[in-house]
Amino acid sequence: MTSSEKETVTYTEGGEKLITTKTDDADQLAKLYEAYEELERLAGKAGENKDAFKTILNGTKQTQSAKTLAAGFIPKYFKYFDDLQTEALDSFLDLVEEESTQIRTAAVRGISQICRDKPQYVTQMANVLGQLLPDAEIETVVTESFLSLLETDAKAAIEALCQHISNDEDKELRSKAISFLLNKILGRRRRADTKTSSILDNPEVEELIINNLTPLLKKVDWGEEFANILHILRKIPKYQKGEGAAELYEILVERTGLDLENFDATNTETLQTLVDVFPTVLQFARAGVDHTNMLLPMVNSALPNYKTYEPEVTYRVLQSIADSAPHVNADTAKQILPQVYTVLLEHLPEPVEGQEPEYNFSFLEALLYAFHACGSRAPGALNPLCGIKVFTGQPDEDTNDYPEKRENFAQRLKLFLEKTTAYYNRYKTQRIEEPAPTASEEEKQNFIEEKKQAAMRNRLLRNLQEMTRPLTYSTPKLVNVKFNINDPGDLLAKRGETRESPVDKEADQTNSREATTDSDVGAEEEEVVEEAEEEEVSNECDRTKQRC
Repeated sequence: MTSSEKETVTYTEGGEKLITTKTDDADQLAKLYEAYEELERLAGKAGENKDAFKTILNGTKQTQSAKTLAAGFIPKYFKYFDDLQTEALDSFLDLVEEESTQIRTAAVRGISQICRDKPQYVTQMANVLGQLLPDAEIETVVTESFLSLLETDAKAAIEALCQHISNDEDKELRSKAISFLLNKILGRRRRADTKTSSILDNPEVEELIINNLTPLLKKVDWGEEFANILHILRKIPKYQKGEGAAELYEILVERTGLDLENFDATNTETLQTLVDVFPTVLQFARAGVDHTNMLLPMVNSALPNYKTYEPEVTYRVLQSIADSAPHVNADTAKQILPQVYTVLLEHLPEPVEGQEPEYNFSFLEALLYAFHACGSRAPGALNPLCGIKVFTGQPDEDTNDYPEKRENFAQRLKLFLEKTTAYYNRYKTQRIEEPAPTASEEEKQNFIEEKKQAAMRNRLLRNLQEMTRPLTYSTPKLVNVKFNINDPGDLLAKRGETRESPVDKEADQTNSREATTDSDVGAEEEEVVEEAEEEEVSNECDRTKQRC
C-alpha cells in the first residue's frame, strides 16, 4: 500500500473481514465536490460559506486531479468572497504556472469568468496572459481568453499587452505580443454585434496603440518586428492617408538605410533592399504619399542595368515601376517615360524576314502598363519620344512630326499584337481534361491548379492585346489601367518566383496590370481567375514574410 492510499476494514454479518483501499486523490476530490455542491446549493448566498471556498482553494495544493478541479471551481465562486480574493488569486495563478498542460489549460479558461465578474482584474489577468504567449501548448486557449478580456475592458487589456510590446529585455515575448496584436486581435473579422467590432473603434485604445508603438518603429530591428508594427499602425485611420501616412513613410525610408541620392544599383544587397521594400512603398503611394525619392533610383539606376540581373529581379524592378506609374505626377511621369520606352523597344524587336521574334510576356505587360500610365500623365512627352502626338495646349508642346519614330514603333507593336493574338486564340479554346471520379487527390489538385494557371495565362494575353492594339491605330490611344491583385506572371516562358516584401504583410505581393476595356473572356474563365485571386489574397495573410 502506498502512502497516498488508506485502508478501511469492515466486517460482514457472518464475521468475514473486508478490506477496502481509498486513495488520497479520491478523498480530496470527494471533499472538493462536497464544497462545490454546498456553494451551488447556496447559489447567490454562496459567500456565507467561506469554509467551502477555502476547501476549494486548498485543492490548488493537492493532487493533479484536485488542481484541475479547483481551476474550474474557483472562477465560478470568486466573486462572492471579496476578503479572500487576494488569497484566491495567488492560489489560482499558481495553477497557471503548473507543468501539467491540462491544469494550465483549465486555469487559463477560468480567467475570462473572473474578469467578467470582477473587471478590475482585467489588467492583471491580461498581463498574465501576455506572459503566456510563447507557450505553444496552450496558444489557442490563451488567445480565446485574451479576446474575451477585450469584450470586458478593451483599454485595460490592450494597455497590459502594450507593456509587453514595450519590453526591451525580453525580445521573444515582445515579438510574440506584437504578432498577437496584429494577427489575433486586429486580424479578427468584424461581426454584426458591437462586442466583436474592431477595437480601433475605441479612441482610447487607438491612442494607446499609437503612443506605445510609433516610437518603437525607430528602435526595433529591421525585419519582422518592424514589419508588424508598421502594419498595425497602418490599420489606424490617422496613418492611412495625409500627414500620418507621410510620417510613417519617412520612417520607412530612413530605416531602409539606403543612400537614395547616390543609389548604386550594381550592389546586389542594396538593390535587393530597394526591391524588397517597394511593395510597402506602393501602399503609401496609393494613400497619396509622394514616393518619388524611392522610385527614381529604381528608374534611373536599376532599370538601365536590368540586363545584369537575374530574370526574377528584373521582373520585380519592372513591376515596381509599373505599379508606381499611376501614382506619379506629370513631372515624374515625364522623367520615367524615356527610360521605360527604351527598355520597351528592346523587348519589341523589329520585324525581320524569316526570323521568329521572342518575347517575355510578363516583362512586356509591366512595360506597356507603365508606358500607358506615364503617357496619360505626361502626354506631351510622347511625340518627341515615339511620334505619338497628343495635343495638350501647353506652350512648350512639341508639335513637330516624327514619322520615322512613329512607323518604327507601330511595326514592332503590330508584330507583337499578331503573335499575342495567335497565342490567345490558341489557348482560349483549349480545354483541360477533368480527372475521373476515381482519380487521386493529387491528380484532382493538379487539375484545379492547371485550370487556374490557364485562366490567368489567358488574362495576361488579353491584357497585352488590350494595351497593344490601341497604340497601333492610325490615331493611337492610351488606355486607362487599373490594379488587380493577381499576378499571372509569364506563363508562356518559365521565370523565377518573385519574393515577398520583407516589410508589409498587407502589401500586395504581386499586381497584374489590366486595361479597362471590354473583353471576350467567358464566364468560366472569369470565375476561375476570381477563385485564384481570392486564394492568393488568403494565402498572403498566412505566409511568413521574407526578411532583409
